[in-house]
Order: sequence, then C-alpha cells, then structure tokens
Amino acid sequence: MSALFLAIGWTLVALAAALLLVPLHVTAFGEVEDLEAGGLLTLCWGWGLLEARLVPAGAVEIRVLDHTIRRTTIRAFQRQGPRKERKPGPKLGILVAHRATLREVLRSFATALRLRAKVWGRVGLERPDHTAWLAVVLDELGAAVRGIDVQISPHYIEPAFLVRGVVTALVWPVRLLGAAAELLARRETRQFLHALR
Repeated sequence: MSALFLAIGWTLVALAAALLLVPLHVTAFGEVEDLEAGGLLTLCWGWGLLEARLVPAGAVEIRVLDHTIRRTTIRAFQRQGPRKERKPGPKLGILVAHRATLREVLRSFATALRLRAKVWGRVGLERPDHTAWLAVVLDELGAAVRGIDVQISPHYIEPAFLVRGVVTALVWPVRLLGAAAELLARRETRQFLHALR
C-alpha cells in the first residue's frame, strides 16, 4: 500500500513539474469585429506533444504528436436572465498616477510571456471612461514592451470593436510565477493593486 501511495505521489510531482516547466506556445491571427471572430488560435504544449486549434465557428481540433484525436464544437455561451449591472472600472486618474508602475507590470509580464504582437483597429466600450482606461493601458503596453506594436484608436461616440492582428507568446508557467512574485515584492506594485480595488 505504501508503495502505491509513493508511486501516486511521485506521479503527481512529475505532473506538477511538467505543468510548471514545459512551455505553452500560443499563436493567434485574424480579426474580431463586434465579437464575431475570423482567424485561428493555436495552443501547442510540450514542443508539439499536444496541440489544440480553435477556429471562429467554435470548432476545436485536438492533436497528439501531429495526429488528430478529437474534433468537437464549443457551444456559444448564452446569457440567462436579466443582465447584471456592471461595476465601474478603475478610475483613469489611478492609472495616470501609477503610470510608471503600470508600465513595469506590463513589461514584466510581456517579457515573461515572450509576447510579440502587431495589432490595429478601433475599440469603443459602453462607457467612455472605460474606453479611456483601455486606451491608457494599450498605449503603455506598446511603449513598454519591445516587439509589440499596438495601433488601436479609441472610439468614444458609441460601442465599436474591430481589431486585427497577429499575436504570439511562449508561456513558461514558472517564469510567470517568478515575474508575479518579483512584482508583488515591490511596495509600488502593492500600492498600485490596492488603489485599483
């Protein structure tokens, strides 16, 4: 019995190590207009050991060692009941006051993700202050990180969403955890997160 528990324990340790140490490669290209997507999203784990592809119609193809093992379709989520009132987003003044910290947070995570992107289009949210908040974040992301070209025009008159581009990332979970721990160790980051609450 003890040997069985020991084997289970080592198996769980190996799985946890694999999840932390094996990278996930993400590639996305195409366009999204008013939440209607066109393009392809690919998730590749373990240097091609496991791969999933998502196309706009909701079809998902799962491949192992370059062999398709399953094709399925994701049902669209349908909202039930009355729409809940949304909480107000972070105040624009908070982002401006903590602009240097925001830039450092974005740079740290984008570097940990090895994020590369070229994105353009226009975005207008339901509330103009949310649109302004998003514009500040996107401007800071483009300014803070090499390899990211963001050309999104804010649209304040009415809700609008048209985004085209190409995005790639190499997700090492252990690097993400390290970046998060390093940021949380800084007093400026904790003050920024507290201000956003």
